[in-house]
Amino acid sequence: MQVWKISTKDRILRHNNKAHDTRRIKKEMAEEKSWLNENNAALVLKLLSEKDMYGYEMIRTLRKKSLNVFDKKAGMLYPLLHGLEGNGTLNSYEQLCCGKMRKYYSISKDRKEGNDTEI
Repeated sequence: MQVWKISTKDRILRHNNKAHDTRRIKKEMAEEKSWLNENNAALVLKLLSEKDMYGYEMIRTLRKKSLNVFDKKAGMLYPLLHGLEGNGTLNSYEQLCCGKMRKYYSISKDRKEGNDTEI
């Protein structure tokens, strides 16, 4: 029976390669998340360019218009809406709809007038 011996040098190289792969994967995931956030923001802005909407209305409208390709969840949408509201891209107001208070979002006046704001 042959015994496999792994040198310390080989162990270090394997460890460094695994660490490098982990860093590469984390970087790719961060880039993908950034890309998705930017595209989700563009989708939200496109919807709100048509009319003011509340969150679940955006989810339903996006699902319907995309024939179920874009099936966003509230856990993705609301943090995005709060971020866009926080940086001044969106405004919000509350209004009674179907017996419930809804928080409607609209594109801010500056954004509508063409003054670019970071998404």
